Amino acid sequence: MTVWYKQGKFRFRNIGWSEGGCLTGDPCTSQDKECVDTITLDELIELSTGRIIAKIDIEGAELPVLLFSKNLTRISDIAMEPHGNETLLTKILSQYGYSVQYTEYKLNLTLYKYWINISPKMFGISVAVYRLLVSTVSTPKITVLKATKPRYDNITI
Repeated sequence: MTVWYKQGKFRFRNIGWSEGGCLTGDPCTSQDKECVDTITLDELIELSTGRIIAKIDIEGAELPVLLFSKNLTRISDIAMEPHGNETLLTKILSQYGYSVQYTEYKLNLTLYKYWINISPKMFGISVAVYRLLVSTVSTPKITVLKATKPRYDNITI
């Protein structure tokens, strides 16, 4: 089960490395082998009766999932990787009253041992070589978005 912007059964592309894979957005057919059931963020939110803190790591699908949510304001704190969508995600979350900040973390170069084992083998080697070359020019890093809604339940008058 994965969170998507609509409920259903969709094709899943397994890329065989740390990210695991992603939805293609195509509905499954009876011939598809790799399919996954999806649930919306709102359906997931409805399962909670208390404070909701969300770590959203859905490999680039964050934007459509947030855009289609009608209950986003029920989440008090959110952490996610923006995948290059910093401006749009900040705009959406700010409209719902979140304060948004970004933190960059340097990637640990020991990850190369995982990248080199990606299937198919030539793709894994290509990823490892590419990231090694990039790291000689710049420091590989990951950006994390942290969004928080103000809490008023602890204010006394």
